[in-house]
Amino acid sequence: MKGPVEHIERAMVPWRDERLTECGLLVADVAACIDRPAAVAKAKELGMQRYAMVACMTCVQTVNRHGTWETDPVGVLERSLSRYGPNAELSARELRAIALLIAAHTDEFQETLAALADAPSLAERRTARRMRR
Repeated sequence: MKGPVEHIERAMVPWRDERLTECGLLVADVAACIDRPAAVAKAKELGMQRYAMVACMTCVQTVNRHGTWETDPVGVLERSLSRYGPNAELSARELRAIALLIAAHTDEFQETLAALADAPSLAERRTARRMRR
């Protein structure tokens, strides 16, 4: 089980190109990096004790405290803002750009919001499936 320490890639806001590990390093600066599903599968396959021998434990512990863009977009955005600080120039420009795009495409934005509101939540579907059993 020798080799480079394996890091886990962090969930990022979808409009950023920056790629970070859960422990905060740039993906480009680490020798080995895997995504969250691969890390979960590897930990399950090896068991946590053996996985701890090959994985960055900061990444492993951190990934369990944070969601993905699909499961927790607010948390991912908060984490991104905390990295740059709420007054950071890049974050401010991004948020202004999002507001300008929404203003320019208000109807499309409202339709998209309505469609997302009408979509069933995965949590509700899981609960309903459990209740049927």
